[in-house]
Amino acid sequence: KISVQLMHALRPAAIGSLQLKNCIVRAATSESLALETGEVTPELIAFHRALAEGGVGLSILGHAYVHHRGKSLAHQTGIHDDALVPGLKSLTTAVHDSGGVIFAQLAHAGSQSGVAPVPLAPSAVPNALTGRVPPAATLDEIHEAIQAFGDAARRAMEAGFDGVHIHAANGYLISEFSSPHANHRADEWGGSAEKETGPNVPVTVKLGMEDEVTNGLGLVESAAIVKALANRGIDGVEVSVGLMSAGSDSCRKYVAVDRQRALADHLYHRVFSSAAAEAYFEPFAQAAKSAAPDITIMLVGGMRTTETIE
Repeated sequence: KISVQLMHALRPAAIGSLQLKNCIVRAATSESLALETGEVTPELIAFHRALAEGGVGLSILGHAYVHHRGKSLAHQTGIHDDALVPGLKSLTTAVHDSGGVIFAQLAHAGSQSGVAPVPLAPSAVPNALTGRVPPAATLDEIHEAIQAFGDAARRAMEAGFDGVHIHAANGYLISEFSSPHANHRADEWGGSAEKETGPNVPVTVKLGMEDEVTNGLGLVESAAIVKALANRGIDGVEVSVGLMSAGSDSCRKYVAVDRQRALADHLYHRVFSSAAAEAYFEPFAQAAKSAAPDITIMLVGGMRTTETIE
């Protein structure tokens, strides 16, 4: 159960027209509990049911892939096929029956796909995590990816999700298009995905606020993106940082020979070490709030004490 010490964090909140019972959000980190085909499992349902029963205001399904080329991990949840809707419906029903609210995070891994034979990317820029150089996307492939996001949003509504959360951070496809480091295209393509949710459904974005690489996206540019998203009707932004490319402070340890062990070591020291700062993305959240004061801003990153959360 959420601690009763969180008096302010447990006040009611809202994202767009959707009312939440408190301000606590389960961020869309990967559960890796789906079948290899992307289908929902009883374990994934139990995971989100427990969050709802525990009292979280909003739970976000971890990066469901919208296209088979956008799959990142072997046991990632899929939302790329109509056949997956019944399983996703079972998940949302379990959450709603437990008094919870759940969004679907829509994601395309772009050049960071660890399973696609030919990953999709805006330009032929080497990916530090996979070691591969993807070909630059064709115009037809870009249109196909946009349609995949729209189709996935429709499936999310059919499956009963309360909103959608678009992954536009951490070197995934949309953040690659937004990053000068990853996007060297000379045409018009550098924007975000279209959505098909209906007029009253909350739409939020996980947005990379800074790439942490030379010639990458900076805070001034990302604050302008937040403002533009708000003007286009986005209801909320979750801030993130790091393009997951060589040289990124968020990714230096990822590119070792043993990537999984390096990742675990990096996260342990960043999140659990007593020397690490809490709420280390707060300056980016403040910048986002200043750019768009009327939308909801979600802060993630290193909040380990009730005092910091308050």
